[in-house]
Amino acid sequence: MFVKNNNMLPYDYIKSELKKFIIEFPKTRVRYENDNNSNTHSIEIVPNEIYRLDKEYINWESGFFIEFINQFPDQNICFISDDAIVGL
Repeated sequence: MFVKNNNMLPYDYIKSELKKFIIEFPKTRVRYENDNNSNTHSIEIVPNEIYRLDKEYINWESGFFIEFINQFPDQNICFISDDAIVGL
């Protein structure tokens, strides 16, 4: 399902996976931000209904999270939607 690292940088890996994501979930909008100081990657998924209620999306996020952390254990990743207290 997800690409193995093959010496990709975290940014490149996320970008590659999000390109596939928007094909699989065409009714979504995705934004990505990276904070180099904290090694944190933030991904915003809109609309909120998909982020909170769509079982396929929830399974995708869980799998992506696990794979990302396995491949980049020194990095952090978080997912938010348009109702988050902080935004991108």
